[in-house]
Amino acid sequence: MKATGKGWVYDSNGNNVTYVLTNRLLSKDIENLFEIEASPVTFQEEISKDFEVRANIIGQKCIAIKIESQKSEVSSVDWRRYDIKKTPYLQFLLPKAIEEKCFQIYSIFGLEFGAIDLICQPDGKFIFLEVNGNGQFLWAENLSGVKVSDALARLLTGIAPPLRQRTFSCKGGENYV
Repeated sequence: MKATGKGWVYDSNGNNVTYVLTNRLLSKDIENLFEIEASPVTFQEEISKDFEVRANIIGQKCIAIKIESQKSEVSSVDWRRYDIKKTPYLQFLLPKAIEEKCFQIYSIFGLEFGAIDLICQPDGKFIFLEVNGNGQFLWAENLSGVKVSDALARLLTGIAPPLRQRTFSCKGGENYV
């Protein structure tokens, strides 16, 4: 289960109480769904993970960071339960076909910058989770040493080309921009 929207839970005075992260649920946990009918959440089948990837899209550049969340019991369900000492963050090269799909998603939405979260399953199959249009990256840059901010600076100053100038090929042979 993952909270829909911001994920913050407030008390009746409007004060932050807690931030809801992704949680593993059992059947007994959802027997009384009527109790949360006014609280939007997303239920999803659990996906087995080898590791997770934050693919930062910056114009025509994809900078992926591997999050080895499965190395820690603390971060295994949701890497946002940080266990810095046991969860390595590393530069990662996505397979070209997956990288291309990330660019296509951003092109369709007209975005030049952001991040896509992916899961890599033990069999090597990648599962798309979500597009993060605000694409927070500094925490992952600090933990991995991968310079996302340099690529963003190059895009913003016009040194690097924007994604909107790239042409994509479709399976049927047509091209779209």
